[in-house]
Amino acid sequence: MTPLLAPLLVATAGAISCQPSFKINPSNSGDAFVYYNLMSMNLRGASWTFGDSDHDSQSVRNYTYRIQICGEVESPSKIPACKDNLATATAWQFDSKGDRGECFRLGSHFDDGNAEWSMIDENEPGKGIQLTYFNGDFCPYHQKNRSLTVEIVCENRKTVPPAFVEERGECHYFITLPHQAGCPSTCEISAGQVCGDNGFCGFDTDTHTAKCFCDDGWSGKACSTKGDGESIKEEESPGCDGVCVALIFVFLLLLGLIATAVVLLLRVRKMNELNIRFAALGEELNPDGLGDETFELQDTTRDDIGG
Repeated sequence: MTPLLAPLLVATAGAISCQPSFKINPSNSGDAFVYYNLMSMNLRGASWTFGDSDHDSQSVRNYTYRIQICGEVESPSKIPACKDNLATATAWQFDSKGDRGECFRLGSHFDDGNAEWSMIDENEPGKGIQLTYFNGDFCPYHQKNRSLTVEIVCENRKTVPPAFVEERGECHYFITLPHQAGCPSTCEISAGQVCGDNGFCGFDTDTHTAKCFCDDGWSGKACSTKGDGESIKEEESPGCDGVCVALIFVFLLLLGLIATAVVLLLRVRKMNELNIRFAALGEELNPDGLGDETFELQDTTRDDIGG
């Protein structure tokens, strides 16, 4: 079982959807399919928002981008430059500072004629998938319609690092977005990570399917089983980081402070109870409060005898 190294023949099948599949033909073997599921990236009622990449191109400086995966997003009508454009589109480019008065669609509708899926690397389905939007607003400078490609790289972890849009070519924009959804859906997730972060997602030429290739000492469909057969549950954390250690320290410190406060409170209450008991005992022994006077008389008598 080895990752695929031979070239692939790729073809999309059926109407475009958020669960694309690719028919592939490894060398000297029968047809096989690779499946992806991008539903988790479809932000219903919201959108992915990005800024420009840091370079000197005057054509993209200071723009903001709103993108929907597997769908369309409404015009950012609160932006002055977009207030007259009430259409929906798969992606928008607009001047976020409002000083240029520019607002453009980088795509049209999420359908077969305006969007297309493809693999990042036709030789390795585990690298990820990309989505290209066509037929945006017309770009007079290059005499063509604007377009956008979203490269969704297979990422083991849930966290998504910041991403920026850059212009590549003639009014064609490009963004690289690491995400778990970029991995084939047959590469399973364990402990919140693709292949349990104990392997990598690749294509098996023996079984003709994308799968997890586990590191030494790990096994299972999601690389969640240790060499001794101990399984790691989905909800288990892979470890305790610095934040976890700090929280434990603070928790123990609070417990210590609470215990100290309880001990002091008990001691104060005990002292109060003793004071009350001594006061009651004094009243019983000297109900008339003459104890001090009697003591003084005794002292005076002793002085007279001595004289």
